[in-house]
Amino acid sequence: MKDSVLLFFADCAVSASIVVTPLFAKGLGASDFDLGLIGATYGLALLFSSYVFGWAADVFGRGRLLKVGLAIAVFIFPLHAFSFNPLCLIALRGLAGFCAGMYPPAVAAHAYEARGRLGRLISFGALGWGVGSLLISFIPLYRDVFLICGALFLASFLISLKLEIKDARLDVPLFPRDVIKRGLPVYLSFFLRHMGANAIWAIFPLFLKEIGANDFWIGVTYATNTFTQFLIMPLVDRFKSSRLVACGLAFSTATFLAYSLAENYLQIVPVQLLLACSWSFLYVGALTYVAERGEERATSIGFLGTVRGLAVTIGPFFGGAISQLYGYRSTMIFAVAGSTSGLALFMGYLARRKRFENRATHQP
Repeated sequence: MKDSVLLFFADCAVSASIVVTPLFAKGLGASDFDLGLIGATYGLALLFSSYVFGWAADVFGRGRLLKVGLAIAVFIFPLHAFSFNPLCLIALRGLAGFCAGMYPPAVAAHAYEARGRLGRLISFGALGWGVGSLLISFIPLYRDVFLICGALFLASFLISLKLEIKDARLDVPLFPRDVIKRGLPVYLSFFLRHMGANAIWAIFPLFLKEIGANDFWIGVTYATNTFTQFLIMPLVDRFKSSRLVACGLAFSTATFLAYSLAENYLQIVPVQLLLACSWSFLYVGALTYVAERGEERATSIGFLGTVRGLAVTIGPFFGGAISQLYGYRSTMIFAVAGSTSGLALFMGYLARRKRFENRATHQP
């Protein structure tokens, strides 16, 4: 339970900082181009750190790296409040991205080895994201949000001191081909789906406004997804990981198709329940799939974080470009194509593996 509460506080801080950063940056005089640089810097740092620190957690010790990452975040996130220009904020968001990639692989590997399941842990992370996104509604000063983020990371750090984490010192190469190969079907499928999803998220609030939503209903729409994930995730990790991944990809296709057909913002709210199911199935399934295929769990989970970061970095470029040329609904169709391709790739892999296992069983 301690690791779940730790992840809740940490992800709450990360979520709050992501929501408030563009608004705070505008107050510092940032242009739209500056906002793009701020987001890209964070995404690239997250992409890099998820892999490197996942590998480091397996090689040098998960407990130590978890504590170090959280301790650094305690200082980095409040420093955002003292930024005096966009350039300073860009640098700090890069450091924040490194911090945000340091702790998840270590805590996820610990939770899997302690319980053999990840649903409850990830559900508390989803709850943290939901609560963090709402902080801005209750904290009037943007600078104060960053200070609260530091306090949340401090709470996570203090909890980490109480965790008994098995430090598996493994001999893992910096580029672990075997680890990547074992999880490749999930990594590729996850990337295709998540790239399409992030193409949508780049323009989703604008799409909602176009079909009649005000700021209140936009908030309700986002909250419906996040808080439903918290309820679903602890229930799904009892199922086979490959089935969860397949269902997550299939439900994602249905979700994005429903977006493209919606004519009114109220039609989107129930679709968010389907979105919550799709992400709960896919994320819990993908994490479990890579974690159960070798001792290098922090490395494999960290590489999934890198894949996620790559999708977060690339997806918005497609979303912006397609929407500019063909409109918002075309972006939804792009996401449908991505998740459908991911599903076809993953199901094809499962079919090939089953044929191989059948041949091996029937050989004399």
